[in-house]
Amino acid sequence: MFYGLSSENGLKKVTLDGPIGHQGVPLDIVRKYDESQDPRKIIKEMGYVTVPFRQEGSDQVESFVLLNKRDGKYQSTGIG
Repeated sequence: MFYGLSSENGLKKVTLDGPIGHQGVPLDIVRKYDESQDPRKIIKEMGYVTVPFRQEGSDQVESFVLLNKRDGKYQSTGIG
């Protein structure tokens, strides 16, 4: 398994970048939304992050790991 990379050699030439947090609006909040509310105040952290694998010396993302937070701990839930 090459973790979403095209070859095993590609895995040797990547570095992990910092995590990217994800924000959004939970469905229950959308259902209660009133146009008088400030829409910026209903945006919440979604409880998961993406950690990109970048090519050494490049901004190009080769692959990523998706981590969800459950019970205060992060668990890997996807890779691509």
